[in-house]
Amino acid sequence: MSLNRFRKLRLLEKKDLYTIYTFAIFSGIIQLSLPLGVQSIIGFVISGVFSVSIVLLIGLILTGIFFAGLLQIMQMNVIEKVQQKLFHFYAFRLSGQLLDIDMGAVQDAAYPEWTNRFLDITTLQKSLTKILLDIPLASIQIVLGLFIISIYHPLFLLMVFVLLVIVFIIFYLSSSKALQTSIKESSYKYEVSSWLQQMARAVHSFKLNRTYHLHDSKLDYRVTSYLDYRTRHFKILLFQFKNLIFLKIMITAAMLILGTYLLLNQQLNIGQFVAAEIIIITMIGSVEKLITNLDSLYDSLTSFEKLETFSHEEQEVNGSITLPQQSLGLAIELRDIRFGYGDRPAIFENLNLSIQAGEKLLITGGNGAGKSSLLRIITSLYHPQSGSINYNQTPKAQLNLMTLRQEIGVALGQPEIFSGNIFDNIAVGNPDISIPHMMDLCRKAGVESAILQMEKGFDTELDLNSRKLPRTLWKKILILRAIAGNKALIVLDEPFAELDDQSAKDLLQVILECTKNSTLVISTQGHLFDDYADRIIRLDSANHFVELKNKRND
Repeated sequence: MSLNRFRKLRLLEKKDLYTIYTFAIFSGIIQLSLPLGVQSIIGFVISGVFSVSIVLLIGLILTGIFFAGLLQIMQMNVIEKVQQKLFHFYAFRLSGQLLDIDMGAVQDAAYPEWTNRFLDITTLQKSLTKILLDIPLASIQIVLGLFIISIYHPLFLLMVFVLLVIVFIIFYLSSSKALQTSIKESSYKYEVSSWLQQMARAVHSFKLNRTYHLHDSKLDYRVTSYLDYRTRHFKILLFQFKNLIFLKIMITAAMLILGTYLLLNQQLNIGQFVAAEIIIITMIGSVEKLITNLDSLYDSLTSFEKLETFSHEEQEVNGSITLPQQSLGLAIELRDIRFGYGDRPAIFENLNLSIQAGEKLLITGGNGAGKSSLLRIITSLYHPQSGSINYNQTPKAQLNLMTLRQEIGVALGQPEIFSGNIFDNIAVGNPDISIPHMMDLCRKAGVESAILQMEKGFDTELDLNSRKLPRTLWKKILILRAIAGNKALIVLDEPFAELDDQSAKDLLQVILECTKNSTLVISTQGHLFDDYADRIIRLDSANHFVELKNKRND
């Protein structure tokens, strides 16, 4: 299955493959022609004749060795380009798949462990190099060697054919289990990495509770499982290699005995005998190279399986229609929405909600009522299992999600600071957000002075955990990210939490000013926004909306 998907991706262009195999064919021909040259030299020596032909043959042999090496260098250059192409391809492929995946169908905690699998690209590069360099050359040497020794005597051909059949049987019986154990081994390797990451995120808790050894017991299970499957995989490789050694001994003995017999019965001359033995030894070496590279093949297929993790997950449905624009924000209509996480009971059943363009909506409700999930559905981040969503009277399924989402700003309470400077963390690449506009927003939100006091101002680099900023500052940065750029829909989850009263009031005024022509949806337990909301609804535990205020009815 992995091999089929690998072929469908067409990472290796036909031109690259033709070049690699052309080099391998010529290199194989040159290397197998050397024993024929040795045979001719021995014939001259035995006959006692020294002539210019011997010098010429020696020169040809040395030239052949030189060109064989040159072809291998050229082959390596092609493979280096393939390796670079693999890295570029998977970097952007995983980036695209990460943004296309249906977030509601997976847990957020899975993303860091999945993205770590990109590191398997180095394994794929290295193992693919061995496969593309060694396997084509070894295969061609075996085929050409069979052709040459069949000229000397058909018994040689029969014996080598028997060797290849036995090798095929060994491979056929053990390769499937070898691939399965390799994939399992890799899976537990990433589980170990994932658990260490979780320990790092909760390091304070584990430090304070170290005496209970929960961290060790969790780690021990994962490490033990990894070692178990690694041992199983190694035993299969050992089985294959043991059989190879046995076959090498048997074939070498048989060839020496048969060659000696044919030589004594004058069915071979000494030159042919030496050349045949060199060719057979070369073929045995090629078979050994094929077997020893099986591990590289398993590594390649396993790495490919891990790099294709996101392709197994449910992808978003993306339409082709550009979002119709309105002068006063985004109109949203949810009809008969059913939504849940995985196999757990549904959070919403037959949920209906209509939000007018330009409306200022406040959503309240107790913990666990589903407010956060509702906000993610409204912003198109989560997709319901059934029901329909319309934006500006256009079904979501028909909309191009990129054009829809560029009109949506969100701050959903998660510390989504990324590696980059403060300007990038607010603008997120939006070319419509200028520095004067951003400075004006920051001044009104009361964060401009704090940012300008930093040595590099808006160019100050933030780390992944935003440790260079007070918690309230990065919270305001995320809210400014949501409201900057004149978006049609702004959705905020608890925007005033952890702020003092005055800071909350100042921030609210900035939000209201920036959303005059936008639809604004805020979820909060506080009452600061009550007087400014056009409508207030409470989401109860039964997933019903209770309307607490509606200016349209006043």
